[in-house]
Amino acid sequence: MDFKDALRSIIKPHNEDPLERLTTPFGEALSKDKVLTEYPRPQFERPSYINLNGLWDYAIQPKKGFPDRYDGQILVPFSPEAILSGVERQLQPGEYLWYRRLLPVDEMDLFNGSRLILHFGAIDYEADIFLNGNKVTSHRGGYLPIDCDITDFLEKGENELTVRVSDPSDAGFQSRGKQILKRGGIFYTAQSGIWQTVWMEEVSDPYVEKLDVRTNEDMLQLRVHVAGNIGDTERALSVDVFDEGELVASASASAQGPGPHDIELTLENTRLWSPADPHLYDLGISYGEDAVGSYCAFRSFTIERVEGKSMPVFCCNHEPLFLKGVLDQGYWSDGLLTAPSDEALRYDIEMARKLGFNM
Repeated sequence: MDFKDALRSIIKPHNEDPLERLTTPFGEALSKDKVLTEYPRPQFERPSYINLNGLWDYAIQPKKGFPDRYDGQILVPFSPEAILSGVERQLQPGEYLWYRRLLPVDEMDLFNGSRLILHFGAIDYEADIFLNGNKVTSHRGGYLPIDCDITDFLEKGENELTVRVSDPSDAGFQSRGKQILKRGGIFYTAQSGIWQTVWMEEVSDPYVEKLDVRTNEDMLQLRVHVAGNIGDTERALSVDVFDEGELVASASASAQGPGPHDIELTLENTRLWSPADPHLYDLGISYGEDAVGSYCAFRSFTIERVEGKSMPVFCCNHEPLFLKGVLDQGYWSDGLLTAPSDEALRYDIEMARKLGFNM
């Protein structure tokens, strides 16, 4: 190998190279009416899921104020730089990307005590979220979810959601992975805007805000964070554990005040998780009138000395496990950081396993 040529290829820009529009079978099968409809947060699931993916109005402009007009439509949650977005335009430093759509809230009973939580899986990089022209929240960070209670901003009838995004890409100092405006070598096309699923859910008041789940080979420890109008009322907190639909364990406690609240239980004869048998147990958690679904695995990871080995080795459930991992950059030619479908993600995982990798 000529190392000088290799080094030159790493930093070589490709701005003048002709680009081929590479699609995937998953992107080609995508329907604009059914975009990533799967529930995006299976470890914290509610039945009141309303998916907001699909066609939104968009505008890219140099001024920060609300647009006078919109440029067209963008397929959310694909970044404007991605083929699947229908835009294929790079957001530049100093520009603002605007999104707009109406919220389907007419049939909800939101004015009788329940709350409406709006979720963005991720927006790259800085976002301001407005409802009916009023700012709901601001957020910085391209890789973390945004959750906001929009109940107090709702009006009877139509409700207009708008989002303003800016992203300096490699002209700034934020975390950006391998994104770069002048792609080339080991660096990829910079992307911006909404790039993960957008959805809403209606919840009781108060409600479960977050779960911390810890397990070992037979113990489940659950920490429940709550939000809303909590007060000093005592409420029932419970957790049920299901194995392939059958209730195998449960525990309950009384929760008073803002918490967080802890609850734990022990299982017998657990089916342990391993790469060869990635078995999961379903969880049902209730707090007052609110309920969420989740899942967990029972297993242990340790470093142990084993017979025949001179050095301690990694063990899963006290059995030696040789770790064989693959670096998956997670980019798609048509969706960039956003996989076109769950089937696409599953294909990645199954191919890695077929190639002999276990992580």
